[in-house]
Amino acid sequence: MITTPYEKHIAKNRIKLGSAYVTWREKQCIEGYAQGKTRQQIASELRISERTIDKLMMDARIRVEANNLYHLVAMAVRTEVESYEIGMFDIARRDDRTRAG
Repeated sequence: MITTPYEKHIAKNRIKLGSAYVTWREKQCIEGYAQGKTRQQIASELRISERTIDKLMMDARIRVEANNLYHLVAMAVRTEVESYEIGMFDIARRDDRTRAG
């Protein structure tokens, strides 16, 4: 049961991928790779270093037991992590609601 503000923050900012969870920032990096962006492009957009991206991806890969970066991205695409939280489908749904309303 979630009781403390910290536990609420953690629960809100983690995303299920396979049998484990990735952080919001890890998810943003995975989404960038899924969209075909380079590490340099992702770093620039998120305003973090390329080494930070490497660390985030390594942590996520180990946690979800992916064999490599490509496997991690494939898992994310397969489970539609990148489309439901901050991805294009969510944006498209919001656009549809504003056009309908």
